[in-house]
Amino acid sequence: MEIGVRELKENLSLVLQRASEGEKITITSHGHPLCTISPLEEHEIEHPAFIQLGSAQGWLTPASALVRSVVKPIKPKKTGKSTSQLLRESRAERF
Repeated sequence: MEIGVRELKENLSLVLQRASEGEKITITSHGHPLCTISPLEEHEIEHPAFIQLGSAQGWLTPASALVRSVVKPIKPKKTGKSTSQLLRESRAERF
């Protein structure tokens, strides 16, 4: 399928849906091809090239399930008035 830039702007969601379903779409400007939109291959979804490159070069270490389970969520400290209380007071002062 070929589609012009203007038509792409008007129908972006539809074009992306068609591409995600496997269709290769060529974007044109004044009849000249600019680029293509196509679905990702399964290997690109699972292991994007930049993750593979980063792992190979050593500047990126992919997270594992074990690492994620060790990280504990940060609990907010309660100090002073709550946001709700401050909003109520601020609104009361105006009326």
